[in-house]
Amino acid sequence: MSSALLPPVASAAAPFSWSLRRRRLFDRCKKEYYLHYYGAAGGADPYAPPETRLLHRLKNLTDIPGFAHSVLTASLRDFFAGGAEDGEFFRPAVMELASRGLADMISGRAAADHKKVLLIELTRPKADFAASRRLLYETLEELIPRWRQGAVRELLAVPPENRVPVPFPLEVSFGELTCFAVPAAVWLCRGILDLAEIGPAEEETAALHALYGMNCRGRSPGQVGSFVLDGGELRPVERPASFSAALRRIRLDADRMTVFERPGGFWVEEDFPPSPEHCENCRFRSFCQNRDVE
Repeated sequence: MSSALLPPVASAAAPFSWSLRRRRLFDRCKKEYYLHYYGAAGGADPYAPPETRLLHRLKNLTDIPGFAHSVLTASLRDFFAGGAEDGEFFRPAVMELASRGLADMISGRAAADHKKVLLIELTRPKADFAASRRLLYETLEELIPRWRQGAVRELLAVPPENRVPVPFPLEVSFGELTCFAVPAAVWLCRGILDLAEIGPAEEETAALHALYGMNCRGRSPGQVGSFVLDGGELRPVERPASFSAALRRIRLDADRMTVFERPGGFWVEEDFPPSPEHCENCRFRSFCQNRDVE
């Protein structure tokens, strides 16, 4: 049956939360946004409906560059939080974490447990595990020295007593709206509270960091600094010309991203149009194609 003849798929509304990643996905493709946030909701439960389980698995697929980045940032966060003061053992830690992830994939554990990473390259016809593993290791071997000389060296130079433990992701309240940031590290330097975002980061990110500093750490916006991890380097995020204007943009984002909510608190798939120019590389491409087959 053509997907055009299928009844609309509705999902119950969950509490809305804002993040820069969420905004970027909404702007890229509204159908992908629906499948990611609503169609896949609850799919981590092994007893969820098969379609929901499939969408949740597809939602959490990553490619080799994305997996490499996640392994590097997770290792950096562990080193920083654990009090390490140099990156001597950073490379073996990264390679061990990557190896464990690959073992989960080849054993099938990653397909069953959606908390584990699964590479999109391994889901394609004629997938070559050996070639994917080789490419991942080559990618990491190229990136690790850059990270060690950049963000790893800079962040591990922060004295352990100046490192600030925070939840990950970091929840920030803006009125009744919940927002999220994803800092790799938070620390104090000469009275300034600094946060290094995993990325992406824009003025709104800096505004959320400042809001967190005010609400939870007693810091004024001028006492909060923002950085982003960019290719293994720490780069400053420009402070907003107006913090109130940046926060208003977050509020406007929330308004436009919730405009499709129907009475009764439901989201219906047919309200979210696709962006065909993004279909070729979309995580949900196989799901949509299979629904279009009679």
